[in-house]
Amino acid sequence: MEAHRPTRRVPEAHRRGSIAPGSYADLVAFDPDTVGVSPLRRIHDMPGGADRVVSDPYGIEHVWVNGQAIRRNGTPVDDSAPGRFVRPS
Repeated sequence: MEAHRPTRRVPEAHRRGSIAPGSYADLVAFDPDTVGVSPLRRIHDMPGGADRVVSDPYGIEHVWVNGQAIRRNGTPVDDSAPGRFVRPS
């Protein structure tokens, strides 16, 4: 009985996580021999000139969110923002 509750709360739950036409899934294509991150660096792009520390990924060639490409050939896809932020209830 418990297994059916998520489907009742989220009607499309049965279409999530499957790699099939009409389903929603997030996929990452990478080479395990080359995947990693660059050294840390500081950038100043926050409001008021504040800084933050970032590290760039490498070896991650393609990423799809809900079937839409957000990274191709190791480069982010411009204007691609599938999915949505889900707040805890």
